[in-house]
Amino acid sequence: MKKLSKKPLVAIIGRPNVGKSTLFNRLVGRKKAIVHETSGITRDRIEGIVEWNEREFLLADLAGWEEKLDSPFEDEVKEIIDETIERAELLLFMVDGRSGLIPQDKILAKKVRRLGKITILLVNKIDHPDMEKYQGEFLGLGFDKTLMISAAHSRSINDVLDEIIEMLEFPDDDSDDESGNTIGLALIGRQNVGKSSLFNFLLGNKRSIVSPIPGTTRDSVDAWFKYENQKYAIVDTAGLKKQSRTTEDVDYYSAVRARRSLDRADIALFMLDAQDGVLDTDLKIADTIEKSRRGVVMLANKWDLAKKDTPQNRTEFEKHIRKKVHFFSHVPIVFTSGLKGIGIEDLIKAINLVHLNFNLRIQTSELNRIITDAYEHRPPQSYRGRAPKVFYTHQVSAAPPTFQFFVNDPKLFHSNYRKYLEKQVRRVFGFDGAPLLIFYKQRKKTKSTLQA
Repeated sequence: MKKLSKKPLVAIIGRPNVGKSTLFNRLVGRKKAIVHETSGITRDRIEGIVEWNEREFLLADLAGWEEKLDSPFEDEVKEIIDETIERAELLLFMVDGRSGLIPQDKILAKKVRRLGKITILLVNKIDHPDMEKYQGEFLGLGFDKTLMISAAHSRSINDVLDEIIEMLEFPDDDSDDESGNTIGLALIGRQNVGKSSLFNFLLGNKRSIVSPIPGTTRDSVDAWFKYENQKYAIVDTAGLKKQSRTTEDVDYYSAVRARRSLDRADIALFMLDAQDGVLDTDLKIADTIEKSRRGVVMLANKWDLAKKDTPQNRTEFEKHIRKKVHFFSHVPIVFTSGLKGIGIEDLIKAINLVHLNFNLRIQTSELNRIITDAYEHRPPQSYRGRAPKVFYTHQVSAAPPTFQFFVNDPKLFHSNYRKYLEKQVRRVFGFDGAPLLIFYKQRKKTKSTLQA
């Protein structure tokens, strides 16, 4: 897998709770990183694209740096921080202007200076000009540039952007970046099904923490990669819980962020744990995905740990999924191990197929022919002496495929018959993994295109 990025990388670093995520959201232009008064919320590396003065760069928000982390993920967090700082072309070193310079800031500043990276020191939470008198104690840290800012109140944010653009070197050729014909993916599933393992395998580096502890990923983590000349944008979302268990503020915002990531994607990669089968929480998530009207690929992950990989076992497990998640009967199922990279080629093929179907358009004449044949093969039952009639059908739009059926009275078409007509459209045109939106609209004219 080739990771995409010709855009220079800028990383925000600093101790916990100095305002890094607030600055990240301000620069990216939307609330992408979770901001909360509890320190240590950001664990993974969150990335976003920032555009300023016709230039673009990647911005990374990192976990707060501490000499000794009080966390079971200490090694993983430090590995992500170190790897990102090594890749970054410019560092935004943030300190808290209200609390002043503390020993932890000095220790981190010393480590950063040793790297020899271009660094801008941002003294945050300077909400009023009269607070700039405290600037002197920070100048001794010895960085290239020092700016007094307030991320929460947008104070001097434009100056930060101007300095970044001035200090960075930009490539002349942007032909291979994240723009263009990119397929948007959202990894969705309950906690601890293996989303971050697959995410990291696809990217080829550790962007998300992989741990057996449920709830490790709190933010939605964006990245881009390329596979056989096709570009993909992928989001690793926080694991979703049952609604009654989403009580902690951070869990609530993580769930909201996961659902918003789903809305931005073309395709949901709905991950199940093959060791557990389909649980009630999975069904709740499947319902959320269905309502989002995105394309869907289902992943039976950790397949290597669940059963011996035989055609019979795959068939039996697929039957189990189809029975439980019956409304996804049209969705392809891929057997994977994100940790070991099993099933990746099958997954990419399924993604490309669903993306094609999600954007598929059908000729009006072909669509009307199929509906006519279906109607004649199995005419709908009359209701109170009135026979349901379809006059004309056409596709209104794609992504998702949306159709309009002009009929004599929508109320005459019961749900079973509507499902029958949708099934006939799928039988002929496929649409595997894509939702079909069919709207029935009353047409008062009696002249029929399909039937008299």
